[in-house]
Amino acid sequence: MIEWESLLTGQSFEALVASDEPHTIADPGEEGGPLLFVISAALQGALAGASADRLAGVGEPWIQERAAEGEAFDPEMVGDLLSDLADLARSAEVRGHGLYCWMA
Repeated sequence: MIEWESLLTGQSFEALVASDEPHTIADPGEEGGPLLFVISAALQGALAGASADRLAGVGEPWIQERAAEGEAFDPEMVGDLLSDLADLARSAEVRGHGLYCWMA
């Protein structure tokens, strides 16, 4: 999420980490269980306002960054994921809600 926020908003990765984004709500640590965090308002707004071309422009460099770290991602899957996330952000904004993410 931090990498996507950096690419979408232009904020540096380091600045986002220093600002404690995304905000962790639940971190079970060594006990196990899901990590729960809230997506920042800046990322939610950037996703909600992003066009398909903008999302593609974020997906491509993100895939390249991950490839430099030895990870491979299918461009179509990343495009679909960002598009679905943007749709979710738009829906949440209309309702005045935030976005949350959990990772098992």
